[in-house]
Amino acid sequence: MFTGREFVERLIQTGLGTPDTIMGCTESEIRHLEQSVGLTLPEKYKDFLRAAGKCAGGYHISLDWLYPELLVVKKDAVELLNVMEHGRLSLPQKAFVCSKDTEGFAFFETGDALETGPIFSYYEERGHFTRVCDSFWEMVEKELTELSQNVSPRFIKDRHESALNRVRKFKSLWFRVIDYLDSFAKSLPRN
Repeated sequence: MFTGREFVERLIQTGLGTPDTIMGCTESEIRHLEQSVGLTLPEKYKDFLRAAGKCAGGYHISLDWLYPELLVVKKDAVELLNVMEHGRLSLPQKAFVCSKDTEGFAFFETGDALETGPIFSYYEERGHFTRVCDSFWEMVEKELTELSQNVSPRFIKDRHESALNRVRKFKSLWFRVIDYLDSFAKSLPRN
């Protein structure tokens, strides 16, 4: 299975990423994510977040699978299940939704300190979850292999521009202010 470093190397080798379009999460952002979703994430998933958790080049640039979108995807997934399944299907209590698009989502259950465990997917009105891979890294490796076999120069150029825009957003003053305020709030004495 991949590590964060190997994932970044593979993105660069395939042309789906460049050093300026791959951006990892800080430890503070990972803690914020864990606090927001109320779960402790497995170490191997945190390795991904550290390596490319805010931008993974052009890889899946159109999905909600990166920080800060990860802060709300579980809520969106629960709403989708309620609308489509009318209460007949619900996420496990320790589910972490790691990817979402307009028609479905993928998740794994937390609980193991190291591994993510199996990845399950849901698509509108199917009425069940489908096991798609044994781990997060297996899913990423499988998808990256399939994608890299069908990459055209035009696809890479379009994805590169989208990734650069995402990185610029993170480097903007707005996100720096948010990080500063978050750090400041954590430094205040607690009563």
